[in-house]
Amino acid sequence: MLAWQAADAADQKVQEALKESVARGDKSEERILRRGGKIYVLSVMAIILAERNSAAALGRLRREVAGSQETRRRLEKYAELAVAWYTEILKDLLDSGADLNVLLRSPELFGKIRDKVLTRWRVQRLSPRWVDDALPKLG
Repeated sequence: MLAWQAADAADQKVQEALKESVARGDKSEERILRRGGKIYVLSVMAIILAERNSAAALGRLRREVAGSQETRRRLEKYAELAVAWYTEILKDLLDSGADLNVLLRSPELFGKIRDKVLTRWRVQRLSPRWVDDALPKLG
C-alpha cells in the first residue's frame, strides 16, 4: 500500500513540476522530468523515506496508516523534495558535460544520485527543525 501511495505522489509531483518547467521555458528540466523522471524521483523518495523513517519502521507501518490521507499528504512533501533534488542533481551532471541519454542508460547513474541525495540529507538533518517541518515522519 505504501509503495502505491508513494508512486502516485511521485507521479503527481513530477507532473506538476513538468507543467511548471514548461511554463518557465526550462527545457533542461523539462527533458529531465520527461525522460525517466517518475522512476528516479520515486527512487530518491525511497532514499529520503528510509533515512527519515528508517527502513525497519517503514516495514512495520500498518496498512491502515499506509493508506491514510495523512500519509498521502506527507508523501507528497517527500515527493516534492525528491523532484527538486533529482532535477538539481541531474542539472549538475548535465552542466559538467554529461549527455542525458547516456546518463539515463548508465548503470552508475543511480549510485551517483544516491550519493548526492545522501550528502544533501546529511546537510539537511543538521537542522532538526527543518527536517521536522519539511518531512514529517510516517506513522
